[in-house]
Order: sequence, then C-alpha cells, then structure tokens
Amino acid sequence: MTRSVYLSTAYRLIGLYLCFSLWAVCSAKVILKGLPGPLASQVLSDLSIAQTHKTTLSPAALDAEHQHAKAEILSTLQSLGYYNARITEAELSILTPLNDDTEAFESGSLTPSDWVATYRVTVGKPVRVHSIEIHLIGVGKKHPVLQTIVSQPPFQPGDILIHKTYESYKEKLLSRSLQFGYLDAVIAHSEIAIDRERREADITLVLDTRDPYYLGSIGFIDPPYPASFLERFILFSPGQPYTTAKLLQLHQAFGESNLFKKIEVIPALDQRIDHAVPINIKLDTKPKNSYNASLGYGTDTGPRGRVGWERRRQKFPGHRVLTEAQISPLLQQLGVQYFIPGYHPNTDQVVLGTQWAKEVIAEDQYSKRYDLNLQDIRRRNRFEFITGLQFSGETFRDIPDEPEKSSHLLLPSMSIVWNNAKREQEKNSERQYGLKLQGTIRGALDVFLSSTNLLQWELKAKSIHLLGDNSRLLLRADIGGTVSETFEDIPLSMRFFAGGDNTVRGYAYRSLGPTQIDPSGNEVVVGGRYLSVFSVEVETRLHDKLFGALFMDAGNAMNQWRDPLFLSAGFGFRYATPIGLLRIDIAKPIETGKSRPRLHITFGTDL
Repeated sequence: MTRSVYLSTAYRLIGLYLCFSLWAVCSAKVILKGLPGPLASQVLSDLSIAQTHKTTLSPAALDAEHQHAKAEILSTLQSLGYYNARITEAELSILTPLNDDTEAFESGSLTPSDWVATYRVTVGKPVRVHSIEIHLIGVGKKHPVLQTIVSQPPFQPGDILIHKTYESYKEKLLSRSLQFGYLDAVIAHSEIAIDRERREADITLVLDTRDPYYLGSIGFIDPPYPASFLERFILFSPGQPYTTAKLLQLHQAFGESNLFKKIEVIPALDQRIDHAVPINIKLDTKPKNSYNASLGYGTDTGPRGRVGWERRRQKFPGHRVLTEAQISPLLQQLGVQYFIPGYHPNTDQVVLGTQWAKEVIAEDQYSKRYDLNLQDIRRRNRFEFITGLQFSGETFRDIPDEPEKSSHLLLPSMSIVWNNAKREQEKNSERQYGLKLQGTIRGALDVFLSSTNLLQWELKAKSIHLLGDNSRLLLRADIGGTVSETFEDIPLSMRFFAGGDNTVRGYAYRSLGPTQIDPSGNEVVVGGRYLSVFSVEVETRLHDKLFGALFMDAGNAMNQWRDPLFLSAGFGFRYATPIGLLRIDIAKPIETGKSRPRLHITFGTDL
C-alpha cells in the first residue's frame, strides 16, 4: 500500500472521528454544477445547507439539510422561471485530499471536519410570460396614477417569469392605493397559470380599490402652544381626500418653522368612522435657549469665528430673538434680529434687526456702518419674496491717508429668489444639483432721509448639472449695476469689487475694480458701479467622498461696461461632509505678468 493511500485513509478516519466526537464543528461546503453564475449565486443565497458555516450542526442534522436541499434548489429555480429544472446528482461526502485541493487541505485552509455537498442541475429552458391581464375595479379604477402603474407593469410578454418581480409589482400597486386613501384596497384576484410543456405563463391580477377615505378632525396631543396658533400651520381642512402626501406636507409645515425638535403626525386608523380618518399631532418644542459657535478659515477672510444665542419666547408663540457675533481679521460684526411669525408661520415671517459691522478692504481702507432693518419674508413653493426697508449709516475711507467720508441711506428693497435645488442620495453622501436665480433691487432718494440719490440692482444665477454618476457641471453668473449722480457719494459697502474665493479665483479678495492714486502715489482699488462675473467648473469623483475640479473664472468690477474682464483658470479638490463641501482651489491669472497662482479655501453648500 503506497504512502498516499495510507494518508488518504488516515485523513478519512480522522475526519469521521472528529465529526462524530466533536459534532458541533461540522459544516458543509456547497458545489453547484450546471448553473450559470447569476443563477448559482441566487440558489446559494437561498440554500440552507450553504449557510451551515455560520452555525454548528451534528452529522445527522447536516444530512437532513442535504436531503432538504434538493427541494430548495428546485423551488428557487421555479421562482426564477425555471420550472423544468432537474437535479441529476446529489452527494454529501467528507472533505479529504482526494476530493478537494490537496495543497489547500495541507495548508490548513480546509479542515478534515468539513463536508462537501455536490449538486448537478439540468436547468432547461425558462417559462416566459405569454399574456398579462391587470384590472382596476372599485371607486379608484380611474385614478390616473394607479392607471399608469397598471399600464406599465415591469414585465412584458416574452420576458422570463420571475416571481419576485411579480410580487414586488403587487406590493407597489397595493401600497400606492393606500397612499391615495384607498385604505381598504385588496388584491381581489391574483393568478399565474403555468403551462410547463409550452413553457408559458398567463398572468391575471385584479385590484379592488373599494371606497376612498377622507381627512377627519385634526387635533393636538398636549399642545405646547395655543391651538389657534398651531392651526395656522394646517393648509387643508377636514373632508379632503386622505393621502400620505398630505400627512407629509403637514409634517413638513411644522418642521419648516424651526420651532419644534420632534414632530409626530399620527393618523388614527383604528378610530376611522364613515370613511373619515382623524389626525393627531404631537409636538415637542425646541429648548427656550440655544447656543452655537463655529471656527473656520477662508482665504478671503482668514481665520474666523462665530458665536450665537437664540431665545424663543414661550409667551409669544413663534417669536424668537437671535444674537450673533462674527470676528475675523477683515470683518467684525454684531447683530440682533427679532423674528415674528406671519399668518402662515411655516412660510411667512417679519424680521426686525440691527447690526454693526466693520470691514477692512486693505490697509487704511475700511467701512464702518450700522443698520436698522425691517424685512417681510414670504415663501411660495420654490419662490421666496423678500421686501425690506433699511436705514444705514456708514463712515468709510476709500483712499488711504485721505479724510473719512460718511453717508446715510434709507433703502427700500425687493428680492425674488427662485430655487429648485435637489439632492440625489448616494451611498455615502448627497449630490446637489438644480438652478438658483436671485434678483435684487434697492434704492434711495435724498429727499427721504438719504444723503444721495441711488438705485442699485443685482442678478445672480447658479446652475448645477449632473454628468453621469460621478461628475457635475457648475455654472455661475453675477451681474450688477448702480445708478448714482456722483460715484464718490456711493458708500464703500455698496460699491462692487471682484476677486477672491467667490468671484474670480486667482486674484486677491476685492483686488479687481477701478483704481485711484492715493497721496503716497500708490494705486488703490476703490470699487466700481458695475459688476460682471462668470464661472464654469467641471467636478468629478476621484475616490468615495473626494472630488477633483477644473475651472475657469472671468470677471471685473468697473465703471463702464466696456472695460475688459480678468480671466483665471485652475484646479481644486472637494471633500464632501454631512454639512457641506470643503473646497481647496489653486487658480492662476491668465494675464501677462500675473503668473503667480493663488490658493483658495472655502466651505459651504452648493446652492
């Protein structure tokens, strides 16, 4: 007897001894023969004996799983449309070097107590869909969304019959019926007639919507505010058709008010009477006082910090006071705002505010101002309308070493914002895309508490387009203009400048615009009447949450529209975080003599 035979016999005896004396460690490895890769993967995922490596079994229990495996294999194949499949070989044997890889066995990756279960399958040709009959009956048989679902099933004549697809379609049809208020909807008839010889399936499905339900009374559980205030959030009345979309709309209305930390909209389905469903709402308010603080950095502002305190007034529902301070080398400001909810508290509010700010543009070039303002803000779908009245006093120096100037303006203003920003959920982050447009106009007359006549307008646009699964195209434009009798009377804070992180990268913050010569003979940028800035950028994913970008910017601040635009180009990196994008850009001016690139670091949202 050769040495290999002795080894084989020894391995078998050792394996059998271990399995029967230490039965808790027995498991089986499954080999499927005759099945294509996708079918084999599906069969293995449904096969009980293939999961024995996750548990412990005795040899007897393992053999029982083996006997049951044939039925499981055929059942899985039938669910995938293979009704004529047959198992021509089924064997359960102990794993030895004779029936597996000797090297793997001797290296220790396989142990003598492992078993191998082998199944050879003849698949045959699949059963295909021959005819489809799907019908709606009941009051909702003419509902347009349900009719669309019925007319567009996920399977067509000639497709392989996959039972999971059919069951998912039934669930979708039934769940959408429930969403539209057909709470008693049922599948009245569901049949798949299989002709094994012809390998054909005839599908018949009937959904009975029955009668729809309606919204009943709307009440509050332990309301934190008077019911007269909370009822202003409700934009529909009892008696309207019951839909989950209306419940979501109700939840969203309370969430948009920034007053509640927890919102529950509870349909009392067990209390429905005469096809009316009562709605209960439970609200938990945010704390009376909340605080926030943040640190950041931008190449325009340098290091910066912000602190804030918000106080909600319990005796006056929806009223709150927000105090914020921001400090950076170039900008210091302190502001207080008082918010009063409008008649629709989730979309409308009046804001009273005051602010003091000091902004340093360059050495000995600065602006110090205080503002008193009143704003009426109203949101309607994707539109936001902001009407304001602001009194602003400003002391500024636009040319170093020259005397300070001062102005005071009473500025009525109007802004309209249209925003259709959308988010596409990904595995690890969200991609934002869409279009945002904003138009603003403001003005002052010297006969109404103002030091000069002035009219200013500005248009901003930003568009983000998705390019496949991993790239985006970002377009940006900012155009503005000022009408005034004399340029010197325009306060420094209302002049246009270009250059920096958010206008023309590659140039320093507010370094582009009309210039004047100061008493020392230096050229100083003093700002302009008009602004024109454009940008195009392509962003693509490099790895997971890391993106790369190529961009080109063009823009300038000017006193005449015919003045040339400054150009720059560069590349950068973006890292997606839950609260926005961290952007690092390196941009180079495209101009003779301006060859030095510039670093830009910003953080925030896209739209």
